[in-house]
Amino acid sequence: MNLVVLMGTLKVKPVLKESTQGNYYAEAKLEIERVGCESIKDEITITILNELAIEFVKEARENQMVAVKGMIHNDDGDYELIANKISFLS
Repeated sequence: MNLVVLMGTLKVKPVLKESTQGNYYAEAKLEIERVGCESIKDEITITILNELAIEFVKEARENQMVAVKGMIHNDDGDYELIANKISFLS
């Protein structure tokens, strides 16, 4: 099963983009505290696709807490988190 759930803070407001095939997407950077080590934070890039990207960009704000449910995708050795559900927490 490929399921990832993360909670973190958006570093910057994401921008909606359009691919050459006409699909919409956005990328967002999340700052995530490590469990048991709150002084260390990791920055994770998530990719949001199509209708979810459109809605996410409309609602997202810098420094907003979000929860992301998605899956890890590996393309030529580069890993990315593809979001399939996003909840705004603040």
